[in-house]
Amino acid sequence: LENAAEAVKLMVNDEIDKAISNLLKSIAVNDKFPLGYKRLGMLFMARGDMEDAKEYYEEYLKFDIPQEEKEQIQNILNRLN
Repeated sequence: LENAAEAVKLMVNDEIDKAISNLLKSIAVNDKFPLGYKRLGMLFMARGDMEDAKEYYEEYLKFDIPQEEKEQIQNILNRLN
């Protein structure tokens, strides 16, 4: 059972890495895509990479997004610090 759980974890991490790679490519082409930055923050958090998560969440906050959204992301950043 432990090996199965480890296999699932590796599969999930591989999918997260693929998603991160695709989003990084998309913002390299169009850096005015706010949702890409938010999703990268979420994915880096899921992977346990909090420094990169903070970086992308901070970039996301620079966009013209609703105040409520800014507050939610700021709350996440406050918990990461």
